[in-house]
Amino acid sequence: MLNKATLVVAVVVYATIVTFCILNSFIPPIIFSSCVMLAELLVFQFVRTMLAHFALWRSDTE
Repeated sequence: MLNKATLVVAVVVYATIVTFCILNSFIPPIIFSSCVMLAELLVFQFVRTMLAHFALWRSDTE
């Protein structure tokens, strides 16, 4: 649950930065924030996959 909340906060911050940069015609932060957002999504997917793997592993060993 905390992982999903972190993802939602990251998406909101990303959308805010992109909107602010587009409205002010300032592009470099969009590139930086896109890299950070992609990293956040990668970590989210990795954690979700590892949790699913551990759940399957626990159910197989019981």
